[in-house]
Amino acid sequence: MERKHLTLEVKENGTAVITLDMAESKVNLINFELLTEFKEALEELTSNASARALVVTSAKKAQFIAGADIKLIQGIHSIESGYQLCVQAQEIYTQLANLNIPTVCSIEGPCLGGGLELALCCQYRLASDSSSTVLGLPEVQIGVLPGLGGTQRLPRLIGLQASLDMILTGRKVKPAKALKLGLVDEVVPASLLAKRSMQAATELRDRLGQAWINTQKRGQSKASNWLGKLAARSFLPMKLRQDLEKKTRGHYPAPFKALESVLNSQKTTLAEGLRLEAELFAECATTSVSKSLIHLYEITTQNRADSARMADAVTQEKTKVGVLGAGLMGSGITTVAAAQGYPIVIKDQNADSAGRVMAYADKVYSREVERKRIRAFEKGKRLNRIHPTTEYKPFDNAEIVIEAVFEDVAVKHKVIQEIEAINPKAIFATNTSAIPIGDIAQGAARPEQVLGMHFFSPVEKMQLVEVITTKDTSEEALHRVVKLAREMNTHVVVVNDGPGFFTSRVLSAFLGQALLCYAEGTPADQIDAALTELGFPVGPMTLIDEVGLDVAAKVMKVMNDHLPLRFPKPAGWEAISADGRAGKKSGKGFYLYSKGKKVADQALHQKVTSTSASRNLTRRDIQERCLYAFLCESLHCLEEGILRSQDDGDLASVFGLGFPPFLGGPFFLMKQQGVDTTTRKLEELRQRFGDAFASPQLTRA
Repeated sequence: MERKHLTLEVKENGTAVITLDMAESKVNLINFELLTEFKEALEELTSNASARALVVTSAKKAQFIAGADIKLIQGIHSIESGYQLCVQAQEIYTQLANLNIPTVCSIEGPCLGGGLELALCCQYRLASDSSSTVLGLPEVQIGVLPGLGGTQRLPRLIGLQASLDMILTGRKVKPAKALKLGLVDEVVPASLLAKRSMQAATELRDRLGQAWINTQKRGQSKASNWLGKLAARSFLPMKLRQDLEKKTRGHYPAPFKALESVLNSQKTTLAEGLRLEAELFAECATTSVSKSLIHLYEITTQNRADSARMADAVTQEKTKVGVLGAGLMGSGITTVAAAQGYPIVIKDQNADSAGRVMAYADKVYSREVERKRIRAFEKGKRLNRIHPTTEYKPFDNAEIVIEAVFEDVAVKHKVIQEIEAINPKAIFATNTSAIPIGDIAQGAARPEQVLGMHFFSPVEKMQLVEVITTKDTSEEALHRVVKLAREMNTHVVVVNDGPGFFTSRVLSAFLGQALLCYAEGTPADQIDAALTELGFPVGPMTLIDEVGLDVAAKVMKVMNDHLPLRFPKPAGWEAISADGRAGKKSGKGFYLYSKGKKVADQALHQKVTSTSASRNLTRRDIQERCLYAFLCESLHCLEEGILRSQDDGDLASVFGLGFPPFLGGPFFLMKQQGVDTTTRKLEELRQRFGDAFASPQLTRA
């Protein structure tokens, strides 16, 4: 029988092979077209007396199954439809698990979500040692739980604790770890995987026979051993729920549902456990949280494809990158670029500053060695790519020069000219936080070579680079910088020039309202508590202290100079920034820092509030002012052409600014709640709190 997405062949020795090869797709995905053909193949095998063993494999190079087709979950609009979808798919998986011949799964490449759940239904699993091979159940990352048996079969196979670690975090494991866990039975060289899989099928058929298969079935139909039952009844569930509450702050239901389903596997039959799993999956799939996380998954996938197309327009190999400024940002940029294979020359005014970058890089790389992500030999190779200097001469052949110096236009003009004098062909990427790139490019002889490359601190942890173009920036310069940024970070968002670009601008609006709330009488810790309760990872007052009040002041000045109505200077700002009060790095900001602890500075708050009229703000007032200032300024950026798309705004907000992922980003949130609701709320806030909430034309159209 000819099939579109897989083939079934029964060899002369009786070993059948199902080879997955989804048509018109680079990867195999679980959908009902594939599952229907898989079910037909299983039924054909069942009626074929000559079939004595089965190997499930993939025809796609370094690709087993990447997971379920996201469209399946997107199409779920009711709990009942979600439940039925799950049950139908589970029945096909159970058919594989109950096949009356030995079954072997041959895994190379990603084996994720529904792919791993399919592998769990096989009696023997082999994984290749390829660097592309990885196994996991990442469903919680899109707001659902494994729904095709993962919460039931995995704990029965590898135990409660190990399965909870994988399922509740979505963490993926490499072949060596999978073997240690008992998730796979063998790890073999990629070149031998196909041959060894066929051998394993023959060995299972000849050596183990029907008695072994029956044992496997009995094991799958029973609850786990007494240790698992004891753990399920002990303190473990309570501790796990407490940990989940702390991590999710109650905003993400899927991990709690997954925990319930996994714990249920310890005290019930497999069939009963699968029914509960389907119910809980359906409940999660219909939540706004799942819709938001799926939206983020889709736009990050699209962003990677878009940035890859731009990067592919550049054929050059990894050439030297220059970095100007060996502060924390310059050191972070250097550390990440060197880790990706780029030779780096980094300059600072004195040898001590330039040398500190080596200590910074050594610390970051040493942490990776300790966590066994790289070997000591790789650490040494990375460090050897970094060359600190106090001279410009080593920049003469750098393809891209990234500037991370003092936030002053005159200083930036000076370093552009100094670079052009030694290397007129270099692309000049400035890491300014808010100064318009066009203003900086005015100091260049070749403005088409100038653009912004806005990193976020700490560079080695943040997942975004904002690339800013002017009307003069050349396509070649853009593509080269996108290539570098893409290799340094996961996501690259390209925006057009303007004061604060996108990220600094919307963040300034958010922080500006927090500062106004502070000046109007609300203590710093109460403001922070209100916004972390809303879902932001760090409160705005703490964030300003972390960034530095001196840096915040420079950004605020740029925004106030260009857009004074929407970015008013808060009352008492002079008192806030006086006396060397620079935030955490100086030991005092909105909080006082001592011996690893921080307390809100009540004396500062009294000084500031004495200069302004007070308001009796509720926690909801604080949340709405800060959140809707963020939303409003996002709309302005779209209306003015700073943003190229709403999706770019959502991605940059979540991965660069800590916008709560469960809300999907500012534009997704506004779309979910409706334009009328957004417009009405902005007008209400404008009447109460001023023109910072003046509704852009986009919301009135």
